[in-house]
Amino acid sequence: MIHLEPGHRIVSETLAAAFLAPADRRESIDVRCCDFGAQYHLAVHPDEKHILRLSLWLRCYAEVEAAVGVAFFGDMYGAMLDPTPQPGSSLTLAINLDALPKGEAARAELVRKLSSVKRDVAGAPLWVCFRALLEGGKPPRPHYMVPFGEKECMYVVPQVHAPSP
Repeated sequence: MIHLEPGHRIVSETLAAAFLAPADRRESIDVRCCDFGAQYHLAVHPDEKHILRLSLWLRCYAEVEAAVGVAFFGDMYGAMLDPTPQPGSSLTLAINLDALPKGEAARAELVRKLSSVKRDVAGAPLWVCFRALLEGGKPPRPHYMVPFGEKECMYVVPQVHAPSP
């Protein structure tokens, strides 16, 4: 059996280490990694050690953003969403290390959420449809197409079927 975690392991471990470091012992970070068409960059600059930037480049980002709207990512990431992504990135989150949630469980949940950024961005059409269907409404579009890879697409066609009697 294969256990696939929802987030990226290197991103998760880098975030966890940065979140655990005391303010007076923080170090600069420059970690870059790739994962099936996604490129991550985690950075803490030497002159700004209280801000960790998590940047993601995803081939299909422009199409996803056009399909779900710019506000979707603002709703998902709130104040962490940097309005100006780092050069070469689709999306940048700026995490203030001085304003992290208190408690180990809350920080672990934030690590899980942030390390799953690729899943949440690429799957944004699914999240939009799930939310609409759960609220009893109709999804904003009849279908979505996300060109995820060079020769592969993800199609989302939201429908609700009434149970048969």
